[in-house]
Amino acid sequence: MGGAPGGSSIGIEVADVLAEHARLTAVGGLDLDPAPQQVPGSPLMFSLRDPDGNHLWVVFASA
Repeated sequence: MGGAPGGSSIGIEVADVLAEHARLTAVGGLDLDPAPQQVPGSPLMFSLRDPDGNHLWVVFASA
């Protein structure tokens, strides 16, 4: 974004957010939110960041 790292986001839908968070936690060494969260009107989700500060949002995929 404007020649600076970071600043973008990507959403990834998964069927089991809690299992995916547990799997990524077990990998270790990732800049990962401590726990999935759900705010009113939004699905269960969590975020992790790449080395440039871009956000990857892991979101519950509703049927």
